[in-house]
Amino acid sequence: VQKLTGVINWICPYLGITNVQLQPLLELLEGDTDLTAPRQLTKEAKKAIEAIEFALANKFVWRISPDMELQVYIIVSVMPYAILAQWNDQ
Repeated sequence: VQKLTGVINWICPYLGITNVQLQPLLELLEGDTDLTAPRQLTKEAKKAIEAIEFALANKFVWRISPDMELQVYIIVSVMPYAILAQWNDQ
């Protein structure tokens, strides 16, 4: 949950997701401090994930620099997807 909310929190400004919409997911972090402890998704958390999925499927951000290396991240799971990325330390 911590990793998921961290990634989602990072991309929220690009997706138009607010902290209020993320709150049900963030509440899952409360309680047991063991990061591997099982967590139960609430109805509200499921709705938050659905809103994030919708935003991911319908919004995009792009900007490419032809002078920079292009990185490809392929995530293989039940529903595989890929991310194209570039990183500039400056």
